[in-house]
Amino acid sequence: VLRNEHSSPVQYQSSAGETFLRPPYPCSPTATDCYDLRFKLERFLPSDNHNLMNTPTSSICDLNQHIGQTVLIQGWVEARRSSGKVAFIVLRDGSGTVQAVVEAATPEALETAQHLAQESSVRITGEVRADDRSASGVELAATTIDVEHAASEYPITRKAHGTDFLMNHRHLWLRSPRQTAILRIRHTIVKAARNFFDERWFTLIDTPIFQPGAA
Repeated sequence: VLRNEHSSPVQYQSSAGETFLRPPYPCSPTATDCYDLRFKLERFLPSDNHNLMNTPTSSICDLNQHIGQTVLIQGWVEARRSSGKVAFIVLRDGSGTVQAVVEAATPEALETAQHLAQESSVRITGEVRADDRSASGVELAATTIDVEHAASEYPITRKAHGTDFLMNHRHLWLRSPRQTAILRIRHTIVKAARNFFDERWFTLIDTPIFQPGAA
């Protein structure tokens, strides 16, 4: 990251017409750049999905701020079960999990939900409802489901698996709650260490800079 300590911030206007202040280049990409990215996505969306841009997108961890509103959430199917004219989908997006309820009043969404495989990536639009039984305090009354990628049979099921099997599917095993929790702890420790040295103007140097092979 290069810093220019003597330059003043410049005005920046997103494609949505919002004005921000950000440091002049050269610098690393800022939150402003990332924020503007969602406006640029509009040109890449198919024309029949233009309505998605008009529906507010929420992370699962922020759904309790949208009770009574219709929102779009995106993530992976962690679990699914159906019972006659209703289906339940547990969706995960990295910030948390939430249950989406699909009822017979939305037959197209119900048909899609009944054939979703575990770890399929989807976008679900629906109304956020308060639910005291849920760990997150909310659930989503789904109205539409768009499948981004339909996964094939997921090899890691609820039954017990041996260590060799899990290590052979390590890239998938990392998605499990326990492995995810371990990685979050590791991330927190590494980030704290990095922040400590960054605040004191240390520079990270990887060993291949000194020699051809990593130590």
